[in-house]
Amino acid sequence: SGASPGSKLSKGVLKYLKESGIVADENILLYVDSSISLNLTKLAILTNKNIISYESKSQRINKIPVNQIKGVTGKKSWGTFHIVITPKVEEIYEMKIEIRPNKDGVLFLTRLKQEISAKNAYKKHLQGKD
Repeated sequence: SGASPGSKLSKGVLKYLKESGIVADENILLYVDSSISLNLTKLAILTNKNIISYESKSQRINKIPVNQIKGVTGKKSWGTFHIVITPKVEEIYEMKIEIRPNKDGVLFLTRLKQEISAKNAYKKHLQGKD
């Protein structure tokens, strides 16, 4: 399976993620490599700051800050789990992530929802302190 917590990633993978600009100054919470040969060509990464989607074919790195997520949905289809992330503001495009196998997608969605809830709870906590 291509899913693993950030703490379990090899030094080589971490170095690649930082050097290629996929991950900046942030902690990786969950990492999923959905490429068939697990060769870092199709990644979904959840960090303490962002949700990141990367495809080497297009060299596209898409990021949405976790605190800018309005909603997330997920559904299974033919062995692939589809996650749609809707941002709070129009300047950020909606993000679509496809994860294989389904269990990795379910894990990613669950962890993402936990992180969004934690961020929202923390924000409410701070707002209550005036």
